[in-house]
Amino acid sequence: MKKEVIIIFSILFLILFINGCSKGQIQETVEQSEEAIEPEQMIEEVKEEVSKKPEVAEVQEEAKVPDTCGNNKCEPEERCDEQTHTTICRVDCNLQCEAFLTFHEEGKNQEENNLKCFEALNCEERGDNKFKIKGDTKLIMVVENFGEKISSPISSDFHCNKGSSSIATNDNDESSGIKFSDSFEGKESISLSGKYKEDNKIDYEFKMEYINLTKTFDADCSISISSSKHGSKVEFIDLSFL
Repeated sequence: MKKEVIIIFSILFLILFINGCSKGQIQETVEQSEEAIEPEQMIEEVKEEVSKKPEVAEVQEEAKVPDTCGNNKCEPEERCDEQTHTTICRVDCNLQCEAFLTFHEEGKNQEENNLKCFEALNCEERGDNKFKIKGDTKLIMVVENFGEKISSPISSDFHCNKGSSSIATNDNDESSGIKFSDSFEGKESISLSGKYKEDNKIDYEFKMEYINLTKTFDADCSISISSSKHGSKVEFIDLSFL
């Protein structure tokens, strides 16, 4: 009888032991499965992949420089990149890009309607190239050489009308008590160095001086900045003198 009881207890203990081991294995398998699909881990992996993409882009950008760069011979593919106005291989070719003039507001590139009030005291912008003038003031625009070589001479001229009548075409022309003039920071004609030098840009200035305003009037002016080699820029402005 005692032997039978011992055998029964042994069998029950063995069953409980096997069952406990199975549950432990199942629990461990479940934990491993959950760990394999952990969302945070997947997000981190995606972030790592995204962070690698700029490195690939940089390699592609560098690959644009031909292998021949540095052989002391200026190959056709090493010369001027017309989109960036930059010589691709300056070691072999020095500076290849011709002057390229841009016209823009200070701090911006090639913006439309580029003339702006120099200061707000006597000048109010009321739309694209439309201004209210209340005293001595000037409109300005940056002229910049974005190419590498020095520009040919750059000059300017203006033509102002009141209605159908021409009122100003030359510096110091006066009409209805307003005197008109323009310059490149006091210079009538300038050449701009390439973009690697500090003197590659200058302010164009259109000045209006109150002499003795007899009555308020409106005027429209066309302003042209031109170079024999690099084309011209024409701006049309509407002025209200108060």
